[in-house]
Amino acid sequence: AKEQFGGSASEDASMHLHDFCEICDMKFFKNMENDIVKLKLFPFSLRGKAKDWLLSLPNGSIKSWENLKKAFIKKYYPPVKILQNKNSILSFKKNDN
Repeated sequence: AKEQFGGSASEDASMHLHDFCEICDMKFFKNMENDIVKLKLFPFSLRGKAKDWLLSLPNGSIKSWENLKKAFIKKYYPPVKILQNKNSILSFKKNDN
């Protein structure tokens, strides 16, 4: 499904996380912390290589939503891409028009 992240280079990991959090933040689960909801639902937002990656993580290595989010970004939004985006922003110039 289009809403699921598959791990291909053409997909935007950052936007996937943003959209996923936005959806989770809309829901209210009585007596359950929002981060726990995200942790439990995130696997359903993945498919293909991304789902395989998540399932390959060692048991007990992900203890919180923050851990999972950092691992996901490290895997699918590498520092090289972050640096490229920063450089694009820093070299942004206004045209005459």
